[in-house]
Amino acid sequence: MNESVDGPNEFEPSLAKCELVKLWQNRMWRASLAHYVAADKYRRWHAGLTLFNMVAAISVLFLSNNELIRNELTNAQLAWSDYLLPIASLLTVLSSAVHYLVRFQERAEQHKQAGNEFSSLKRSIEKELTNKELTKSYVDDVAKQYDAAALRFPHVPRHTWAKCMERASTELEMSADTKKFWDEIDKAR
Repeated sequence: MNESVDGPNEFEPSLAKCELVKLWQNRMWRASLAHYVAADKYRRWHAGLTLFNMVAAISVLFLSNNELIRNELTNAQLAWSDYLLPIASLLTVLSSAVHYLVRFQERAEQHKQAGNEFSSLKRSIEKELTNKELTKSYVDDVAKQYDAAALRFPHVPRHTWAKCMERASTELEMSADTKKFWDEIDKAR
């Protein structure tokens, strides 16, 4: 297969390990970015829904004291005001149910923890890349930690992931050496 020991097609396991770990580092950076963005989105949804619930609950309290409203309204206007309390009550119940069932705050916290874990793994790789040689045990350990983190945390919604990948591809490009290495691997296949 490889006729030349010094040729460009020679497969070097140490270089392959280094490139593999760099690829994982890139993936972990993207995963941490996507999880942080998802955490922020869920935190905003939680805050918005909490604010809506407060306003809806206050309006139910205000509308339930109909004497204040009825004294100021004519008979023609009373017809639509009779629907305000049931509508406000229904909106309060529905938004509270969504708030409880979807658990935006819990999801935000899980995505934040996932972002922290992937960032920590990325920093561990950066630190290890300063060593002269990556050991097989280190590569195996990173693979296990990466797989465990991917299984332990929730997935990022597809549209959030797609937006983050667009952003990440413009912020992080493959180095020339990494691109050359993968081109050589593709040629060898």
